[in-house]
Amino acid sequence: MKKRLTHKPGWMALLPSKEEILIYFEDDEQFTNITYNSKIYDLMENDYVIVKHKLAQTPDVVQINGIRYSSVGDTSPLTPKSPNLDWHFAGDTKELSIMVSGRRESSSRAARAVSGVDDDKYRHIRLAPTTYRCFYSSCIAPSSAEEMPPTRERPSDYYSWSNTNNPCLVWSDDEQKVTILGGHINSERKNVTCWVVVDVASIIVTTLTVEGVLVFGNEYDLDFFLSAETILVLNGRIIAGFEDADPFTKKLTIELRGNHSTPTVDFPEINLGSKAIGCFGGCDFHGKKRSPSWTRLAQTVTAGTGYIIVQDVVDWVAGEEIVITTTGYDSRETEKHVIAAVATDGVTITLENPLAHRHMGETYTAGQHSYDMRAEVGLLSRNIKIIGQWYADIDKEAYGARVLVSSVIIKDINGKVVNLKGFARFSNVEFHRTGQEGWTDTWDPRFSLAWVGTGASTTARPAYVKGCAFHDGYSTAIGTFGADDITISGNVVHRTIFDGIRLTGTGHKLENNLVTLTLFRGTWGDRKELDNYEDWHASFEVAEASSLIMKGNVAAGSERRGFHIDGEACDAPEDDNAWTGNVAHGCLHGIQIFTADGVGSCSMIRNFVVYKSWDYGIYHQTQVSVHIKNTVIADSIVGYLPYIFAPVALTHEYEDKVARMENVLCVGRSPHFDPALDKMDEQTDKNLLIRNYAIAREAPRNVYGGKTCVMLPMFQSTPNAAPFKAFHFNLNYPAVRGLLDIRGLHAQNYNLNLDGTRDLVFFTNPSNEDIFHPTYLRNIVLSNVDEASKVYYARPNIELITPSDCFDMECDGMKKVLIKDFDGGFIGGTGGSVIPEAEYEWDGDPIRGLGDYRIPKAMLTTPSGDRIPVNQSVDNRGILRDASCTYNPTWQAYDCTDKSFDYRMLVIESLDPDTESRRLSPLALLSERYVDLNNGPQDHGWCFGYACLTRISTFYTIVATGHHYDVYFTGNAPKKLRLALLNVDDDITLRVAIWYARPEKLDVYRAGSNVVVTPENYVYDVDKDKWIYKRPETDGQYRPAIDSNIHGANYLDLKSDLLYVTLRGGIPVDIHTVPAVILEFGFPAEVTEDEFFGDNLANNLATYLEVPSEKIRVVDVVRETPSAARRRRSTGNGTVSYTIQFSDEINNASVSGDEALAAEFLNNRTSTLLLDFQTGHLWERLNVTEGATFSSTQASTSNTSDDTGDLVLVKYTIPTHFVVSSLPSSAEEYVVFDPPPLVSILDADNQLVSKLGGTWMVTVTLDKSGPDIDARAILLGNTTVRVYKGYANFTDLRITHSGTGYVLRFAISQPSGINLASADPTINISLRTVNVGLPDGVDAFLEHGKSVELIVELQNVHYTILENIGYKGHTWYLDISFDDGTIYGNTAIVGSTTFTFDPATSQTVTTGFNLTNTVSYYHYNVRFRVYTEPALFDFIVEGPTLQFIWPLTDSIHLNATYLKKLKIGFVGHTYLSDLSASFKSVFTAYIHNVMVEQTAGVIIANTKAKRRPSTFQSPYMFQTFGVGYTEVAFDVASSNLTLVDIAVTTVASFLVYPYNNLIFGGSRLVIADTTCLLLVEEMCNNRNVTWVALDTGTEPWVFILIGVILALFMAGGGFAYSWIVIRAWTNKVDVVTEPFDPPTSKE
Repeated sequence: MKKRLTHKPGWMALLPSKEEILIYFEDDEQFTNITYNSKIYDLMENDYVIVKHKLAQTPDVVQINGIRYSSVGDTSPLTPKSPNLDWHFAGDTKELSIMVSGRRESSSRAARAVSGVDDDKYRHIRLAPTTYRCFYSSCIAPSSAEEMPPTRERPSDYYSWSNTNNPCLVWSDDEQKVTILGGHINSERKNVTCWVVVDVASIIVTTLTVEGVLVFGNEYDLDFFLSAETILVLNGRIIAGFEDADPFTKKLTIELRGNHSTPTVDFPEINLGSKAIGCFGGCDFHGKKRSPSWTRLAQTVTAGTGYIIVQDVVDWVAGEEIVITTTGYDSRETEKHVIAAVATDGVTITLENPLAHRHMGETYTAGQHSYDMRAEVGLLSRNIKIIGQWYADIDKEAYGARVLVSSVIIKDINGKVVNLKGFARFSNVEFHRTGQEGWTDTWDPRFSLAWVGTGASTTARPAYVKGCAFHDGYSTAIGTFGADDITISGNVVHRTIFDGIRLTGTGHKLENNLVTLTLFRGTWGDRKELDNYEDWHASFEVAEASSLIMKGNVAAGSERRGFHIDGEACDAPEDDNAWTGNVAHGCLHGIQIFTADGVGSCSMIRNFVVYKSWDYGIYHQTQVSVHIKNTVIADSIVGYLPYIFAPVALTHEYEDKVARMENVLCVGRSPHFDPALDKMDEQTDKNLLIRNYAIAREAPRNVYGGKTCVMLPMFQSTPNAAPFKAFHFNLNYPAVRGLLDIRGLHAQNYNLNLDGTRDLVFFTNPSNEDIFHPTYLRNIVLSNVDEASKVYYARPNIELITPSDCFDMECDGMKKVLIKDFDGGFIGGTGGSVIPEAEYEWDGDPIRGLGDYRIPKAMLTTPSGDRIPVNQSVDNRGILRDASCTYNPTWQAYDCTDKSFDYRMLVIESLDPDTESRRLSPLALLSERYVDLNNGPQDHGWCFGYACLTRISTFYTIVATGHHYDVYFTGNAPKKLRLALLNVDDDITLRVAIWYARPEKLDVYRAGSNVVVTPENYVYDVDKDKWIYKRPETDGQYRPAIDSNIHGANYLDLKSDLLYVTLRGGIPVDIHTVPAVILEFGFPAEVTEDEFFGDNLANNLATYLEVPSEKIRVVDVVRETPSAARRRRSTGNGTVSYTIQFSDEINNASVSGDEALAAEFLNNRTSTLLLDFQTGHLWERLNVTEGATFSSTQASTSNTSDDTGDLVLVKYTIPTHFVVSSLPSSAEEYVVFDPPPLVSILDADNQLVSKLGGTWMVTVTLDKSGPDIDARAILLGNTTVRVYKGYANFTDLRITHSGTGYVLRFAISQPSGINLASADPTINISLRTVNVGLPDGVDAFLEHGKSVELIVELQNVHYTILENIGYKGHTWYLDISFDDGTIYGNTAIVGSTTFTFDPATSQTVTTGFNLTNTVSYYHYNVRFRVYTEPALFDFIVEGPTLQFIWPLTDSIHLNATYLKKLKIGFVGHTYLSDLSASFKSVFTAYIHNVMVEQTAGVIIANTKAKRRPSTFQSPYMFQTFGVGYTEVAFDVASSNLTLVDIAVTTVASFLVYPYNNLIFGGSRLVIADTTCLLLVEEMCNNRNVTWVALDTGTEPWVFILIGVILALFMAGGGFAYSWIVIRAWTNKVDVVTEPFDPPTSKE
């Protein structure tokens, strides 16, 4: 035998023919890599053997006789007829089979491998197979370590979990925590990685830490169960299968235990929490591939059906769970079921329980569009499960398991800082009860599966999640933060709270994922969080992801958004990365791009299907343009609402932003739409109720209650604060430009419905009352759309006609809507426009503020000021139109079907700074006897909770191009104005004529250019190389043509004050008012134009004005007859007036470019002219002897046009005299004259000369020549005053010393040499009045024993400081005393009591003044005596009231928040007879101090006394029996209400006569009304008490005490009731006072 052995060393065997031969090698259970060389001899034609090997894993390469095959999985099983050396690998059994056959024909691939010797009868076949798994991906070695893939090869020296001698497992003492070490020393004394293979069915620990490798393999026939609170993979790996070719085929359940109270595992950089897998190493979980992971229904099923038929053949089996998505509006119609059986056809699935809802399974076609309404059916069961342990409160706490793939920085065993970065691959894994609700921050996302900070997915650190199922979760299923290039495909996500999948980062692939039932966390479980209305999630929250590939994904049922996206760039190519096949249905919003989203300058939404959106199919509120392409929108309340914002209108910047629809199908109601089933309950659905909390955020139903395909666009300045506010709200000014451009829209099934509602193709947003930017239509197809359902223009909301909104007339929004059909697809014919009935209720309902009376007056006034009747220029109201426009009442608009008028939008924009504050509306457009009024946008300001009453002066008007319009503002036209036609080509023209009240110079620019468009009446003189101004010889001579080729061609007609401008194309035209002055010189009629422009006058005027002579531009010449001249106060045989304009032609570099300085310069020149005219030098300096009049305007120095002065030429007069008025006949020393003297400059007709040239000043002097004056007197104040508007006002004149007959002499001091006639008034001055004041007041409470330092000031009659108190050589003194020393007991004044006033400050400080024996909270009144030496003044005034406390112990005045007001009435007035004031300090101080003495724990405040006459009557006041009385009022206050009530009771008992002991001025104070001792809060506190006589043996205090105790007792029971029993006093009191005599015991 040894001699016959052909392969040494080796084996030899005799093989039976036509059998399968399984070849084993010793210890080959883990072999995958095998290779050998063999030969099989003596095979006849019909002989064959099949050589088989059982491998441990799927090989990457099979090589037969040197021929390499890498496609292991695409071979067919062998049969007896298989060719020689054909082979097959069975993935389920891991068996490799090779055919060795004697047949001479071979397969194409086997033929290359044949190697042997043939003879006529036998064949000898060489068989040299090689199989192996590659270490590197695709069997290609990486070029760097970063490309090194995770190894898949298990080393031979691995350990089993059950091995008791396993050096890789380290257990804690309580065996609750186990660590798989990263390495160990093997038998060869080498440190090798620890590989541990699980060979036990169950592992239950608290914490599992994997630093090495933990493997779940297929070699053990076990159902594995691993339970832990936390699993940490720290630089190690967990492996359960490898990708699709070598999955884990057994069952593995990883249960994560815990709840909110479970201790957490946290790292410095990231929180893992509990109930978690922290993958800071490598995690590979690959279950059996299921085909498919989800499919769709093949046909519709109704509620109660027990089976479904799906589109694709499935490998699903009985007992597995599936989810069937909603096809209605309600996401909760999604159902989860258990499979009872799958029929042999693989598509019919029987359910354990019948369906609860209808689920659609239909395909519809409309034109070129085809779309499915089929419920998705997803498989939820997998053989690898990661589940959160159930516990009783899990739904309440919403605390499931989580898997975190992240990086973490730790210290290794040697103390070295190591950054561990995790990677993970998941395929065909089931996540059940995972995610932890509430943790959604990017740094701590407690999702079912999240990557955080792992960077890009690479070969070495791969990342994907494929074919997995996530169901019954408590948070987002999948999230990526700081991670890129992750593939997420074929997953099924069912029931998440908040987002379904949330991605940030770049380069992700999101393909064929089904996300269903994403719930609003504000209504999860029993929650009803009304204030959580701003919480908006999405099934696919991917707006923060860039370079995203998104294909075939479905958002099926979301209580908020389906897709929240950035979109694709509008110029993205149609390639393999294009978004396609994405579907959203059963969502509140199907697709949303929001305020911070967008790609570049334009975002694209393409290839989507959106249906059954309860609010919006597609909604965007973006700063960028948005294009929608190749998309279907069906059954949505509002199919599409575009909202684009910026630039801000107030900046006057603009961009041509567009919302575009291209090849879009919009279906009002799909063929199987059922209103009985396809609905939601807005009244009971918590999700919808919260969405509408505080404000309705629902998509507005149209006016008929139906659906809308397109709600007309909103182009705004800023976002509208949604979702805090409603998504469709208009809360700010409209942007200047915008266009809804529809280039292919198929609208289907928009009609009147059986329930009375009507669906509309186009509808105006009911919230937008400002403006709808134009909508352009091309390629519109309407199928099953009735005429009334095409469009509806709503009426303006009259509730907004208020000062805080649109002011006093309707807003413009609903009256300035333009839909333009370019090809007739929408309105028929060759196209046309739909324009609003802007004249609705004109001169009708007065509340709308619309009528002829609102036409600006300038439009109805001739240049001479005469009124023009309205019917003289106006026949029709509203937008210009003709008979081709027919009114459609169902549209509330005109159908202008043919193209006789090319309607466009013209924006008229004030660029002035006061664009918000100065009203220019209504603005009138007059064209061909049609007048249209425009009000502009509404007030959107919000100032401290109120409307700001400001509105931007930008007007969006609808005009017919190719026509002429006159434009009239209400008020003056803006100084800077912009005109722009929106969205027009360069061949579109329009001419406007704008009325200007001020005849200044108007320059026209093309926006963005500094070059002035030269007016039509300027001609270029080639010889002189300058522009020459030409005066028109005929009316309209220089008006630009309507179709002028010059954009901005213009002409100012000075006769009509209209500026004509032609617009061509869409570039704006700016009109700037340039500072200019009009001068008019009047001459006798004999002065001809030739004489005026002769060398003498023209040159003199040019020299005078400092301008070149050619700049003297005559803009008008008017000759008047003597009668006309007389009307203008001229004399002679008539006059001729020459009107001259000069403006920015002035040659002065210092004011160049500054309009305000230029205007000032011009006005100064004009002022010089006027000065010379009024002083008689003008004609002399112009070398003219016969000048008659001079008039001019003023150049405006303001940057707005709201100044109304000198709007027309002012004819100046010459001053001849002045008068002095309002001077008083007398005044006090040092006191300003009141009223002040006013000097008025008058002309010969005694008319005020309000305009004077140059600077005029008036000076006044004091004449002291009279006999009864004081020679020391001085006139103080400003004695020289500038004349303003004809007046000189001397506001601070005063004279220092008293006297009679002082004369004030006024004269013109500038210009010099002016002598005007005047009168010189006289005035008498009396001795000054002196008052005393405390400028710093006095502290409320002073400290006992401390010096009382008061600042006392001498003041004048106006109670301001007394000037110059030593003006007559006197010294002023102050003495201080008590007002009445008898009422303050032992308190005495000590220290200094006399003080000297400082003549520099008129003040003195009472340093050293003190009081001894003061009582806390008493009132002490002091009195001031002021006198002078030598004697001139000596008087006494009442000083302040002083109160003292001990700051450290007296606190009853602090926090005295409880207060009651008390009043007492005493008979008579004699207590106050010595003083005349109503409130008397001595008496009130006495009463105050008595009350302080009688009460405890309360503060007495605001004590006042007032006389009441006998005739005084009050329904609640004291009865006085015809005798006047004194009313004393005071407050009782404390921080304790009970103490206040006790004090009130105490005061009442004290007042009982004769025990009150109130003795003032030697007499007892007698109560005015014994039936009402005391008023408490204006109520008599004992009015209803029964009076009883008491035994004299019982003292009153006993009863007082009883009452107090009872009051306290009852107060403790929840209410207070004060009462007291008082001894009777039967004597009537009818005298003012009586001598004090203690009563006898019998009394």
